[in-house]
Amino acid sequence: MKKRLIKYLLIGYLAGILIGTVIAMAATGRDIKHLYSDTLLKLAGSPAAASILHAAFSGLIGAVSFGGMLLYDTDLSIAAATILHFVIIEAVYLPVALILGWLPFSLPDIGIMTGVMFTAFLIIWGIMYIRNKRSVRQLNELTQKKNDKKEDA
Repeated sequence: MKKRLIKYLLIGYLAGILIGTVIAMAATGRDIKHLYSDTLLKLAGSPAAASILHAAFSGLIGAVSFGGMLLYDTDLSIAAATILHFVIIEAVYLPVALILGWLPFSLPDIGIMTGVMFTAFLIIWGIMYIRNKRSVRQLNELTQKKNDKKEDA
């Protein structure tokens, strides 16, 4: 489990940097020369420092997102794992999104983003619930067939 966690964190970190760059480009509506928001540039003090902060924070979001997927491989219920994963990601994403300038410092925008993320997690929960329900049904059918063969013998 420890090796898997490290693997997920590393893959997530690298994916986060890539996805963060795409988000920054979309959020700022700028070309690669003007990749970072004014908020991040003011905080960092220079474009070079902004690049480092952006990569670090984007990677953090990716690592938390990917690492959190391992919650689904625990003894937690699907609902509990999904809620915990959502809370962890939301706790990391919102401050990072505000610092990086992906999200304006306004309550309506924060509410909308939280609602979008919540909706995405509801969809994830639904998909996982259906998938697991199907797996349980298949296992029950196999068990029943095995029991029927024992009774016939």
